[in-house]
Amino acid sequence: MTRRLALLALAALLAACGNPQRSELKLLDETLDQYASAVRWGTPEQIVAFIDPEVLARRPVREFDLERLRQLRVAGFRADPPVVYAEGRARQAAQVDLVNVNTQQMRSAVEVSEWRWDPTADRWWLASGLPRYGAEAR
Repeated sequence: MTRRLALLALAALLAACGNPQRSELKLLDETLDQYASAVRWGTPEQIVAFIDPEVLARRPVREFDLERLRQLRVAGFRADPPVVYAEGRARQAAQVDLVNVNTQQMRSAVEVSEWRWDPTADRWWLASGLPRYGAEAR
């Protein structure tokens, strides 16, 4: 009986280890949901927390960039399903409706975010950096 339970536990463990991509995809969905919430209702600093540390080392976030994002309110965020286009790489496009808090003008932009799987950290990182929302690209 104990041997049978041990074999069943080992089989379940091997099955779980045999398909790491499935857990990576689940984590991608969870990360994208959290990111959408941060973009929609959060602060620019919350968005920065998603950015790949390697990207931040090459291209640090400037206070100017954060201030520019603070001048925008997100009125809508409609994301397409993510596309995994290479091992450990994913892309997601989203239509973002923005309101400038100073002028109260509304416009829409398409944000294409690139994501990188980090097996060491066991998480997805935003590899495309801060959103630029089209005309506000640097």
